[in-house]
Amino acid sequence: MAGTGKEQVVLQALPPGHGSLPGLRRLHDVCPVQKYGMQNVMEHYAETGQVLGKGTHDLEGFSLEGKGYFGPGELPAFDRGFFDMPHGDTEEWAFDTFREKAKAAGGVITEELMEEFKAQMELGLSQSRDNLEMMELEADYI
Repeated sequence: MAGTGKEQVVLQALPPGHGSLPGLRRLHDVCPVQKYGMQNVMEHYAETGQVLGKGTHDLEGFSLEGKGYFGPGELPAFDRGFFDMPHGDTEEWAFDTFREKAKAAGGVITEELMEEFKAQMELGLSQSRDNLEMMELEADYI
């Protein structure tokens, strides 16, 4: 089909939290042709002059974990922090998070805080630094 194509979404390249949003992997669900088929969409348009499914909960409704359901014309609101990009690598982020939590607790470092820091550091140290290899992991197509 002329003018269309598939784009690869590399989930590892997204900021934390963005790849886990339900619906991100299913962006094609909002396309009436993908949802109902080209013939049905074209027939409906020829008969009514309207795009099949436009303005309906079936095509435009979606749920976001922690945000709820949004119908046609409704959009979620995100706080400013949602769009903050992490700085540095995973280990640096783990240490910065650890330090912030320790400061917030008045300098008290609990076993629970140390265990959380340890788990985050182990995760970071186990991750590949090969960007080409990361691009091949869990590629999702829209």
